[in-house]
Amino acid sequence: MSVLFPLGLLALGALALPIVLHLLRRPEDRIVPFAAWRYLSRAGLPRERVHIRRWLLLVLRLLLIATLALLVAMPVRRADAGPKLQWVLVSPQLSAEAAYAALNRPGAQWRWLQAGFPSLDEPSSPATDPGLLREFDAQLAATDLLTVIVPEQLSGFDAVRPELSREVEWIVVSGEPTETRQAPLVVVRHDHAAAVELGTLEALRSAWQAAGKPVNFDIAAQSQAIDARAQLLVWLGGEPDAEALRWVREGGTLLRTRASEGAWPLREAPFGQGRIFSITTALDPAATPGVADAGFAAQLREDLLRPARPPDRADAQGFKPVRAELPAIPRSEPIDDWLIWIALALFLAERAGAAWPKRRAHD
Repeated sequence: MSVLFPLGLLALGALALPIVLHLLRRPEDRIVPFAAWRYLSRAGLPRERVHIRRWLLLVLRLLLIATLALLVAMPVRRADAGPKLQWVLVSPQLSAEAAYAALNRPGAQWRWLQAGFPSLDEPSSPATDPGLLREFDAQLAATDLLTVIVPEQLSGFDAVRPELSREVEWIVVSGEPTETRQAPLVVVRHDHAAAVELGTLEALRSAWQAAGKPVNFDIAAQSQAIDARAQLLVWLGGEPDAEALRWVREGGTLLRTRASEGAWPLREAPFGQGRIFSITTALDPAATPGVADAGFAAQLREDLLRPARPPDRADAQGFKPVRAELPAIPRSEPIDDWLIWIALALFLAERAGAAWPKRRAHD
């Protein structure tokens, strides 16, 4: 057993209080007049001896104070190590099928490397947080084994190799991560006068497809909701509604045509955490001759779909976690409940013992 707050044991100093009170307490003596008392010598007078009465009550009070001091110190009991477990963490940039194909580990506990560490039977999100690897390592027992399955290219990691408290089996799966095979989603919201502009967008998509950089379009009226997975919102005509502006403010990118203010080529302006590109004309080669220029499609995609932050990819082969001499944190269980019940029992026993002489005096 150990304590989480050792300074709480200083409360044990209060044990001296009931001892002092018992020593100072005097019995109620009755003075009996005795005529010959004055003739007795000083040496013959009875001497008062210090002694403690009611030892049982004193012991109860000392045990009660000691129990309360332990509660303040927050004692814990070291839990048993238990059986050795095997854990497999899979990067959400991979599919569950690819992970199972890379490692045959019957009886292992398979988890996604994402918040909450859900089972591989549950769907995953492509986001990766390197801090989760350290968090999961800290939750394991010292005897547990850990395997991590990652793609060749890692994203979301910083430039520092993770330091863990154990040796990790690091398995790199060949092939591109799942998120790099998914084409960006472009949400297009248009009014009734956007027929020509929709045709221009289809031509741009064909050009991007031919260049090996496809995109997916979600085309609907301006009253339709915006897909949360969108990486670009194209607003054809009119003022963006409140939902569109909120989406941009939270980090999205918006392209407006036929705007009240704008420029050609595109004029970029920050809006909250996102960006707004505006042109005052329609996205139409007849109205805006620059649309038909060579290289316009590639430049437009570069401007609108460039990442919001610098690339953060790393080679998985050189990113294997290193073992660090981290302080061991033993797994423990609190025992406060037991002490609370013991303190309550001691308190009731002490109160009963303190009241016992009073009841006896009335008999």
